Amino acid sequence: MRGYWMVAALAALTLAACSEQGSIGAPPTAEQQARRAAEIEAQAANGYTLEVFESEGDHVYVVSHPQTGRQTAARAHAGVANLMDADEARTLLGERQSAMAVPSQEVLNFSVPGFAFAVKADGSESENAQIALQIAGQSVNINAQGPDGAGSAVVRITGADADSAREFITKADEIDPGVQQQMLDALQL
Repeated sequence: MRGYWMVAALAALTLAACSEQGSIGAPPTAEQQARRAAEIEAQAANGYTLEVFESEGDHVYVVSHPQTGRQTAARAHAGVANLMDADEARTLLGERQSAMAVPSQEVLNFSVPGFAFAVKADGSESENAQIALQIAGQSVNINAQGPDGAGSAVVRITGADADSAREFITKADEIDPGVQQQMLDALQL
């Protein structure tokens, strides 16, 4: 499993280097680094935040846009999905996240301008892990706990564009199309 993550990280790094410089070679200038950092920061601040919690058949989805203030949330359990108050959903996500144990061992930490990847886990056969990835103005944070996918997970993505937010909602199989449409309408997507 570690080999897969390393290959993925190196592939992403290569793509980031190619998009910044046109080819792999000399490092970017200070001006290029400053411009790219400003672009990434602006995209993250202007993007959507996508959050999902899953545990024992319970799924909570929250989508918000920090600048417009628009937000929506839904909860699915035992095949039934309903809209819920986004602040209530975010509180629930925070409670679940804080109840999860924090891994004590840093397994991997790789960072270059415009890209960062970190993994924390408790041992090689861990049932508890945190993964953080930052690239091109988006960040993905995953906190998972439990054996073989039977536990719980909280995923938070920031800096997503409108198409990604729309896809996040429409690909949520646990939420029926009527509730998905209500979520899209709430965000004016």
